[in-house]
Amino acid sequence: MEVKIFNGTKEIGKVQKISFNENQDGKVFGDGDEWRFDKEEVKDLFTREIVHKNVQKMPFNIVIEDKDLKTTITNVWIEKTAHQYATEDFIVIDALDWVAEKVEK
Repeated sequence: MEVKIFNGTKEIGKVQKISFNENQDGKVFGDGDEWRFDKEEVKDLFTREIVHKNVQKMPFNIVIEDKDLKTTITNVWIEKTAHQYATEDFIVIDALDWVAEKVEK
């Protein structure tokens, strides 16, 4: 299984492990471990060079590809982040909780 993060059609990162649920109203809630965002590509989504709920200005999408199945989670907004650190090219987050608009399979 491969989990990618997108801003529109541009890939901006990857997630090691992800889970999500859809409630009766159709709202999607989820979490994931080991998020890696490309430092240069997140500048359009956040007002600062960190990935955090308080500086997110636009949602992103998540695409999960598992064999022949493709799932797209649209309009993802961050709810909570755990420890994060930066390398030369990436912002890495240990754990991230999120809410999204919908899931398309």
